Amino acid sequence: MAWVLHYGELWFQVPVTIKIEVTGKLKDGVSAKDIFLHVSGTYGTEVAQYKAMEWSGPAIDDLSLDGRLCIANQSVELGAKFSLFQADQKTLDYLKGRAVRAFEPVRPDPDAKYETAYSVNASELQPLVAQPHSLEVVNPATHYRDVRINQANIGGCANGRLEDLASAARVLKGKTVHPDVRCIAGPASWRSIRRPCRQVTWKR
Repeated sequence: MAWVLHYGELWFQVPVTIKIEVTGKLKDGVSAKDIFLHVSGTYGTEVAQYKAMEWSGPAIDDLSLDGRLCIANQSVELGAKFSLFQADQKTLDYLKGRAVRAFEPVRPDPDAKYETAYSVNASELQPLVAQPHSLEVVNPATHYRDVRINQANIGGCANGRLEDLASAARVLKGKTVHPDVRCIAGPASWRSIRRPCRQVTWKR
């Protein structure tokens, strides 16, 4: 941080790139986070150590910007220096009114070379859970039936956008939080907090 404040720039060695191609289509209840957890659980948390990650494929194209931001944010947990997604119309629409300077979308070169290419079939994924204390210990959510918890965190930097909060609200609607559980909702930005939406009341 001191370097950035003094020089206004950061120095990076140009990293090699690995490609994650995600085919198929996510089932209901399966999200972008599950794509990430599948990669971290299958290939380990050093799979992208000082590398760039390029995410592509039909399932990535289908993701909302919230979903892509989730994966981009979590990629640092894999050691990635950069997490790249192709700029499509969704991206351009999102940037309208947000971009503070002119920009030019880029695409991978037709002859782009990757250090390694991995393939994930989104159609085969199910809701996943990372077990403490590593993102490499990943199991299907059904593996953790009847597990007692003391605290539930909804949101945070990777999963605190409106799409995530709305998903949590659908699960919690009409239910109550157990008296022995502390339930914390943490929107990822002021925009997520302030954006008008239907009020949701969580009862204890």
